[in-house]
Amino acid sequence: MQDSLGKQLIETFCRIPVEVEYASEFRYRNPVVNENDVVIAISQSGETADTLAAVELAKAKGAFIYGICNAIGSSIPRATDTGTYIHVGSLRLVLLLQRLLQDRSLS
Repeated sequence: MQDSLGKQLIETFCRIPVEVEYASEFRYRNPVVNENDVVIAISQSGETADTLAAVELAKAKGAFIYGICNAIGSSIPRATDTGTYIHVGSLRLVLLLQRLLQDRSLS
């Protein structure tokens, strides 16, 4: 799963505990988030309703929001505190994630 790869990378190299949640589930519960937390929001289009709602919820609870997005000028990058544009087409992003997952399963 792609969420496990990001979790493993951050925990291994940064030595910071990570919890991975899908935005569609995060926004429908009362998550424990505070001003000491960093939330990383990932969206290809930058307009995903569930992700945008999760960003707004976490921001309202005081978390620092870091966005990773492909679409310049979209809603999610504007709602985050800072972030990174990945500058790849949607098909390339899917192929990149598939390749990373294949490489991971071979090791």
